[in-house]
Amino acid sequence: MADNGWSDGICPAKLGLPKLLLLSLKHVGVVDPPEYTYREYNFRGTLRCDLMIFVGKRTLYPDVDPWFISTTGFRFPDTYRKAA
Repeated sequence: MADNGWSDGICPAKLGLPKLLLLSLKHVGVVDPPEYTYREYNFRGTLRCDLMIFVGKRTLYPDVDPWFISTTGFRFPDTYRKAA
C-alpha cells in the first residue's frame, strides 16, 4: 500500500460479473488483464472506497487508446463489481 492510502493490483478472475468483464475484454482483443487501484477510507463515519480500473490497448482495434473507469462505493469487493 502506498503512503497515500491507495492499493493496486491485477483484476482477479473471480466468479460473477468481474469474470464476465475479463471474458468480454478478451473478446475485443485486450490481451493483458486490467489493472486496478483503490483506497478505502472513512467519510463522515461511513466507509467509502474509490476505485479505478485501467484497460490497456487492444490487439483487434489498435487505434483505440487505453481507457479507465472510476467509481465510488462502500467496500472494495462491492465497488469492484460495480465498476465491472
